[in-house]
Amino acid sequence: MLSVRLRDLHTKYGYVGLLRQAATKPFRYGRDLWLRTMHNRNYIFVHEESEADTLSMPEELRFARYATPESIPPEQLYALKEAQGDVHVQEHLRWMRQGAVLWVAVLDGKIAGSQLCCLGRHLRRWFVPLQDHDLIIFRVNTVSEFRGRGISPLMMRHIITHEAKGGARTYADCKVYNRPSIRSIEKAGFRRIATARPLSREEVVK
Repeated sequence: MLSVRLRDLHTKYGYVGLLRQAATKPFRYGRDLWLRTMHNRNYIFVHEESEADTLSMPEELRFARYATPESIPPEQLYALKEAQGDVHVQEHLRWMRQGAVLWVAVLDGKIAGSQLCCLGRHLRRWFVPLQDHDLIIFRVNTVSEFRGRGISPLMMRHIITHEAKGGARTYADCKVYNRPSIRSIEKAGFRRIATARPLSREEVVK
């Protein structure tokens, strides 16, 4: 098993890259563990259109909306599991059964990312008081191959355009140490309004 893993890593990184990974990963793992332990807090954001950056949308980027697990085509579900892993996708489906909507980004015929959104009326509580039509965007994921291309903020704006009701607010959150997510959320036009401890799924869903 170890030899297979080393072979796969060599194929991916080459000899020099493999040595670099071996040298830097222990530090990164230790740093991430420290951050997760000592800074286990979430930033809370609210959307403000005036805060949004100007973003260009790749011509081939498409977004698909799925309101129920049953509405996801089998080939799309398989592609999601291949791109994000079965455990991650099963959690998507659990949230969808509680009223969340799944949005999937497809670029160049491949799954590029996904995000869930949910109206306040489907939740027991959140980090801030919610009205029934307030919108939450969460479980934001961009497949590694497509990171750094602005897909996540574009997707957030697309979701807001199609899901947010007039007069309602849209919120998002992420870990305080997740700098790429912070930048992405802010590019989409969100402003940080609070810091709070994480909430478990059981605390949030009805």
